[in-house]
This record gives sequence, C-alpha cells and structure tokens, in this order.
Amino acid sequence: MIRKLSAIPLLFFIVTRLAAQGGDRIDFHLQNLPAQGLAMDKGWRFQPGDNSAWASSYFNDSLWPTADLSNYKIFLPQLRLNGIGWFRMRILVDSQFSSSELAIVISQLGASEIYVNGNLLLTLGRVGMGKNLISDNPHGKPFILHVNPGDTLCLALRFASHVPSNLWLLTNTGIQPIQFKLSSFSQAINEFERDLQSQRIPFGFSFMCIGIGIVFMLLHFFFPEERINLLFGGFCLFVSMIPVIQFQLAENNLDMSAYGLFYFLVSFIERITSILILAIVTLIVFNKIFFHQWIIMLYVVVLNSFFQFFFAPGPVTYVLNLLAYTVMAVELIRLAVYAFMQSKFLVGIAAAISGLLHFTFTIRAITSVDLTAYYYQLNLATCLTLLGIYLAGKFASHSKLLLYQLEQMNRISREHAKRESQKQS
Repeated sequence: MIRKLSAIPLLFFIVTRLAAQGGDRIDFHLQNLPAQGLAMDKGWRFQPGDNSAWASSYFNDSLWPTADLSNYKIFLPQLRLNGIGWFRMRILVDSQFSSSELAIVISQLGASEIYVNGNLLLTLGRVGMGKNLISDNPHGKPFILHVNPGDTLCLALRFASHVPSNLWLLTNTGIQPIQFKLSSFSQAINEFERDLQSQRIPFGFSFMCIGIGIVFMLLHFFFPEERINLLFGGFCLFVSMIPVIQFQLAENNLDMSAYGLFYFLVSFIERITSILILAIVTLIVFNKIFFHQWIIMLYVVVLNSFFQFFFAPGPVTYVLNLLAYTVMAVELIRLAVYAFMQSKFLVGIAAAISGLLHFTFTIRAITSVDLTAYYYQLNLATCLTLLGIYLAGKFASHSKLLLYQLEQMNRISREHAKRESQKQS
C-alpha cells in the first residue's frame, strides 16, 4: 500500500512534465515578415473530431500528428469521416520582431473558428455537421492580430466542411481547402484589393454570348432547315455559362464538395463546347456529321466525363483523357485542312486553333507542362468570333438571294398582271 502511495507523486510528476513539454513546444519562430507574407502551411498538428478543450493554450497536443495544409490528401479522409477537425500551432514571436500590424490572411472552403491563446478571434461561417454547416470564404481578407515582441501565440483552428466521397473532384482543382498566411496589414490589404479587381469576371462577354445565342436560335426558328444556326446558338449559350461558374468558384462561399462539383461542371461544359465546334465545322465543310464523329462526340462528352466523375485518377482515366484530347486534336486539324481547301479560311482558322488547343492538352497530360492557362478562353473567343462572322455572312448572302428571288417573283407577277390587263382591254 505504501509503495502504491509513493508512486502517485512520481506519476503526477511524469504527467505534469509531459503536459509542460507539450505547452512549451514551439512550431514556428517568427523573426521577420517578407514583403509577400509568410504562408503558414507547415508546422500544424491535426486531430479529427471536436472538443472545446482543444482551443486552450494549455492543452497538450504533442501526440497529435503533424499536418501540412498543402498536402491535404492526407488529412481530408479523416475530416470526411468526422466532419470537424482541429489544427493547432505554437508560434514564438522574436524579441526583435518589429511589425506591429500583423495580419492573418485566410482563404477556406468551409467554416472555421480561430482561437489565439484560448480566446476566440474570428468566426467565419458556422462550424457544424450536415445542414448546420454554413461556409464562409473571406478570400484572403486580412484580420489584424495584435502581438508584442517575445509573445508566444497558440493558434487553434476549428474547421468544418463537406468533404466529397469522390475526393479527386476537389484535388484535381489544385486549390487548398485551407490557406493560412501571416502578413503585414498594409501589404495584406493591398493584395486583397488587387485580388478583388482581378477576380471580377467580365460579365459583359457573357451577356454578349447570350445575345448572339438567342439571335441564332431565332434564326433556326424561322429557318429550321439550317441546323447549324441551332448548334452555334447552343455553343454561344454554353460559352456564356463559363464566366458565371468561374465567378462562383472565385467569389462564392463554397464548401469542398460544392467547389469540386462546380469545377467538374466547368470541365463538362468545356467538353460540350469542343464537340459543338467540331459539329459546326463539319456541317460547314461537309454539310453532314459522319458516324465516326458521332462516336468521338459521345466518347468525349459521355464516357470520358463519366469516368472523370465516378473514378479516381489512375491509368484508365489517364489513357481515356489522353485519347480524347488526341482524337479531338487530329479530327479538328483534318477539318481545318478541308476548310482551307474549300477556301473557307475563317472556318479553317477556327478549326486549326481549336485543334492546336487539344494538342496542348495532350502535351500537358504527357509532360505536365501546362500551356493552356489563357489559351482556352482565347480559343473560345476566337472560335465564337470567326464562326459567327462566317455564319452571319452566309446568312446575309442567303438573305440577298431570297430578296433577289422575291424581286424576280414580284416582277414576273407584275408583268403577268399587265398582260392580263392588256388582253381584257
């Protein structure tokens, strides 16, 4: 009995020592701030689940596994099972640290609560599970964090989001679910203003596409034999949807699941615009769509999209994507050659540009060299302009021919009426 009682102080000393070790640990030493700020991706500790005690600066998190915010494939499966998770980090502010306007800059796909030394600093959205979750993305908006040289900061981040079961829809976007940065407040506010200006999608282009699409839809209504007007009108309407969805991705408060779905929707619409370009050029050049082209279009839009949505990236999806890009590139270049041979230069240029774009997709799939950053939007604008000018010119020529035929019919009718009048007189 005496031995058991004597062991209690020793056990108490060990537990106290372990707690002290966890509380004294420093994950990051803040000495200075570079002009672009400090991306705080590394040094965090992560624990799935929810416990209000985890906000305290005295809590011992030394047994928690480390987590890299940029390597989110590791902790997202655990977050998906629990719905809520905590990130913690201890920062030592150097005694020579001179910046008095320290700011937290955060972007997120979900909701969070940020605690500093056990005190709630920020609430972004509503942390919860299921329908109780309300996402809020500040999109890099800076929040002031008052610090003094020599301070030790215990940051605790309570985070929640709807993590999709098909996780690759999010990971393919290349967007981190949580981005956390420390910066000077003046620099952070300037960057925030610049980002707001760059993220404003020019909706004028979208409205222009809608207007052109409606015009060609009406042309098909009055001249139903011209199927190409219906296809081009549909192409314009699909193109007009892309800036709207990109605006949702850039500006809206989306969780991980919604962000992945919107990103997939953009790629799906881009596939539809590609096969519409193929169909329009084919009808202009050959006046019909061939069987093998129907196979290509169904493969690109249906089969390839099905595998992208339901199956994780792997050898099968890689081969399917590579085949889709290559087949589309070859077919569009082939159509461009025929268009040039028929002296339909505007159509040939549009087909060639679109074909080269798909070759860049093939190069990206093989070498990981991305040459398509701005090329895709340029391709859509170029194809819309060139094909629109060609079809408008064709309609104008067709209208002139109709007017000429009507004038001839009126002239013949007048001459016939004149002869009948002369006979009666």
